Amino acid sequence: MTHPEQDTELPEDPDLQTAVQTTEPVSNEAAVENALPEPKLQASEEDLENRSVLVLEDDPVQVKLLCKHLESLQMRVTHVDTIARAKAALESEIPNLAIFDVRLPDGSGLELCQELDAQPRFADLPIIVLSSMTSDDMVRRSRASGARYFLGKPYDPNILLLLIRQLIGEG
Repeated sequence: MTHPEQDTELPEDPDLQTAVQTTEPVSNEAAVENALPEPKLQASEEDLENRSVLVLEDDPVQVKLLCKHLESLQMRVTHVDTIARAKAALESEIPNLAIFDVRLPDGSGLELCQELDAQPRFADLPIIVLSSMTSDDMVRRSRASGARYFLGKPYDPNILLLLIRQLIGEG
């Protein structure tokens, strides 16, 4: 994977700029169902159907929301809530896509990105970092760790779909 050095300026990337959002977070399960619209863009079945995605997220509300959107795209979702479980899942199957939170009970999703980036067998694994920490520095750190995209929480499901299609939908 290629990515910028941590101390260099990122090139202009419209998808990356669009992905960083600042909106009010969804704070309870009751709000999940109505919090964000269903994706308006339609992914064709042959694009994403049965593609596998590993979701590393420990917040139950975010898990429910994210899995709902991914499953609506007919993707096969494996959810884990710790880095240790993510590593175990990656040992048994390399997914088509990974979506990692940053702050986790047993470490940082960015550190896991760096570990995977250093291993040739994961060189083709596209990773999206999903975090409520949306500073420019966090975006740079995410990209420097090996993640292809950063998406701020709460996210627009249409942006998520665009990023997924960019990463695996055309491959």
